[in-house]
Amino acid sequence: MNKIIFNKDNIIKKIDEGREAFIFLYKTNAGLVALKFLKREIEDPFGNKTPVTKEVMDNKEKKIKLIPEIKEFSNDVKIYDLVYDEYENFVGYTMEIDFYNSLNIYRSSHNIDEKIDLLKKLRERDERLNEQGIYIGDFNLSNFGIKENGIKLFDLDNYRIGEYDFDFKDSFVSNFEKHSSKKENVDNYCFNYLTLYYLMNLVAVLKNVNNEVERKGLPKTIRTDENKELFDSLKDINDDYEPRYFIDSQRKRKKGLFR
Repeated sequence: MNKIIFNKDNIIKKIDEGREAFIFLYKTNAGLVALKFLKREIEDPFGNKTPVTKEVMDNKEKKIKLIPEIKEFSNDVKIYDLVYDEYENFVGYTMEIDFYNSLNIYRSSHNIDEKIDLLKKLRERDERLNEQGIYIGDFNLSNFGIKENGIKLFDLDNYRIGEYDFDFKDSFVSNFEKHSSKKENVDNYCFNYLTLYYLMNLVAVLKNVNNEVERKGLPKTIRTDENKELFDSLKDINDDYEPRYFIDSQRKRKKGLFR
């Protein structure tokens, strides 16, 4: 992995912007790449800003150095260079731009059976990662692409990898860790919540699981009489929480829970 110095004159254009970083089309000696330029403060949906500590940046830098060595990531987004400013401070990294040509799962128009297949492929990938001590945590649909050979992962630097924890924990990870000390089950919980969100067409990304399962007037696309067990499983988080798939049983039911 190369080490390069950031030069703002090499920015071609901004491709995207997320909570924690800008993505630029960037020119290097090796050609055009995507540059993930990390922000130094994170703004939440309410406008509150939190500075990004040196500890977080160091944690992310160490994980990025590990990623090219992890075989399970060999078919995912390729990371090329570590990027530093003129003072030798780590500011981001470059990667292939091909992943922007992937069909985003969230924007796909697959039917329910196809969506279930995609989710199962994603979970199978995730379980292979879990076996190596790697956890996704934030199952953000915009971070998974559909390629000819299956699911393609990116935003790998936010994962929990071995001794290095998640850099930024979304509300679902935080909610799980508040109620359970079994870190190895965090992806079970977060994936199952993604299943409900993706297949049942919930009207918005929910900030608090408990508020959602207790509120009245759930969207009509959710059949609350048949899905109560799913919501109860998400509501009652403890050290015994282990459900791996909410979608396993759906194949076996003619009418299914998801329509």
